[in-house]
Amino acid sequence: MDLFKGGLMLFKNEVVIINEILPNLNIRGGAKVFFDYVKNIPGNEILINFEGSKSISRSFAQEYLKQKRLINKEIIEINVPPNIYSILKIVENAPDPDVKKIVEDL
Repeated sequence: MDLFKGGLMLFKNEVVIINEILPNLNIRGGAKVFFDYVKNIPGNEILINFEGSKSISRSFAQEYLKQKRLINKEIIEINVPPNIYSILKIVENAPDPDVKKIVEDL
């Protein structure tokens, strides 16, 4: 089923991220709130449409990817701007910090 929202054609189980949060994806907590919304969408496959998104912070990207791993749905990103795609890939490929080692070195 196709829907129209904000001038964009949407497909069933598609979320345009800027319709739920600001076009600048900067606040870590925003990713958590966004995925709390996504969890309640029926179905196992969710399209997240980044059309209109302008920027993303590293902290938002970290929380977004964390929540994406935790959710019991297949998440498919579409229309991801190159600058946002780059940050997501950098964060996704970064090694997890050894928090215990960091604390011990203080």
